[in-house]
Amino acid sequence: MALHLSSSQRCALLRHSRSSRIGLGNLGQAYAWAKASLDFGGAEKARLMLQDIDRIAASNYSTSLLSFPKDVGTKKARVMARWLEERGFDTMLEERLFGDWSRRTMLEPGVALCGVDNAEARCALDSAGFGLVVEAGLDSFQKHRCPYVSRIEKRRPYLGTANRPVESVLSGCAGI
Repeated sequence: MALHLSSSQRCALLRHSRSSRIGLGNLGQAYAWAKASLDFGGAEKARLMLQDIDRIAASNYSTSLLSFPKDVGTKKARVMARWLEERGFDTMLEERLFGDWSRRTMLEPGVALCGVDNAEARCALDSAGFGLVVEAGLDSFQKHRCPYVSRIEKRRPYLGTANRPVESVLSGCAGI
């Protein structure tokens, strides 16, 4: 089922909630840039959990908004943490794969912004314990559906998929 939020509700969700970023390649970096672009109006910036196991490669420079040649070989989570902390965010790092074994604790953010490129991680989103998942992909999510996806859609609302571009989910947010 889709979660329908007003423009102001979407902006509030992105601006003030603590959230996890799962996957810090081109989509995860776009999420980080969008969050940093929001006007917080003097309010404290959110705490962000960043999760990725990969290192920045030379190919990321041409595809990822916040990857630069000087970062090649450095873990993506550390590069994104440094960039976000320079902009006043508090970050936590998780440098391991996201999968069926991944579980959110009560001390971790309940909102996840996911930009991974593999079906296994996408399928694991349902059982990780997030209250809300904003999921995007470069390919159609239809091609990466889990065998039990109809049950997932009934239990947990999704805000955006590859079939509904992030721009439509974020429409009306100043600075994006």
